[in-house]
Amino acid sequence: MLTFCIPALAQADFQSKKVGAMKARSCPKRAIVNRIAHRSTVDPWKQLAAAYSLYCTSSFHCSQFIDRDFRVITSNGIPNHATGIFPNPSNPHSISSQAHYFRVSLRPRENYWQTPLSSFPFGVALNGIPFDPASEEWFMRDRDSGWQYESMAFDGRLGIDQNNAHVKQEGAYHYHGLPMALLAKSQSKSKPVLIGYAADGFPIYAPTGFPNKRGARLRSSYRIRTGARIANSAGINPGGKYDGSFVQDYEFVNGLGDLDENNGKFAVTAEYPHGTYLYVITDSFPYIPRSFRGVPDESFRHAYSRGNSQHIEKPGVRDTEISHPHVEEEILAAQSYGYQATFDARIQPPMHQHPPRVDPWHALRRLSSF
Repeated sequence: MLTFCIPALAQADFQSKKVGAMKARSCPKRAIVNRIAHRSTVDPWKQLAAAYSLYCTSSFHCSQFIDRDFRVITSNGIPNHATGIFPNPSNPHSISSQAHYFRVSLRPRENYWQTPLSSFPFGVALNGIPFDPASEEWFMRDRDSGWQYESMAFDGRLGIDQNNAHVKQEGAYHYHGLPMALLAKSQSKSKPVLIGYAADGFPIYAPTGFPNKRGARLRSSYRIRTGARIANSAGINPGGKYDGSFVQDYEFVNGLGDLDENNGKFAVTAEYPHGTYLYVITDSFPYIPRSFRGVPDESFRHAYSRGNSQHIEKPGVRDTEISHPHVEEEILAAQSYGYQATFDARIQPPMHQHPPRVDPWHALRRLSSF
């Protein structure tokens, strides 16, 4: 019997008293769901979406080791927490197993200049999922236009889930902002929380837990420009006022927030008692930094060029367990109608009515029986 480990974000929903005869037993930091047996007043589509999310994340694998002067992080690209359902109406791609290999320096060095982020991930989270803020969408679908759409400005239109993440065409799940479910796993509420490493080797932290007179969370020093957009050096102007739709709509103002142009600062943390330069993922632009203080490792430039891992045929399903066509049919039908496993204000309503041939409770019982 295949069981599901429920992260904190989904645990409360599954352990609701409304779920009738569902049985669960607990283990450290997780609850194991063995069976969902009877109907209840809880929205079955939300339950199915959550169950599908767990179904997709049951094959999480990530390892970290030291190789001479480098920290190496490998993963299969499957997150260790609940996700939205992919594909969805705004993101047509499915999460699939990857062959991620990231290497970061144990002794990163600061440069006197910035290194702008190009078309590769900025860093990697502790669970092996890339931090990749860059959108693949450009004005007039032309990279040479110089106007790049900002992913976090589209309020769900790019299929971003409750973890500020979505899926690339090749099946790579990646973060565009704070990984909320990963952050929820942290035991520290009052100290800086390490959540990953940048490609240049400097650590990446969440915005909370730092001594700060301005508030509980560190703030970036970027703001939206004022006035109407003007043509860039290529003579291209999308028109309209600066409103945050494009990366180029923002400007850095020294001292406006708590962080520098790289969305970083020098600080002392539990992991670095003598202090270090570090990056912060913030609640507003740039969210994930768009430039480096050091030199990014070449392994990040090839993050998506190694192809998918062939060991796992489907996300979250072990090779010996792919033999449930009826469950697959129910899940695919639910996907096609836009149901998404989110647990906050980003829950997206279905695009159409529930398909009458699909019984979500039937799918739940099947999904929880193997």
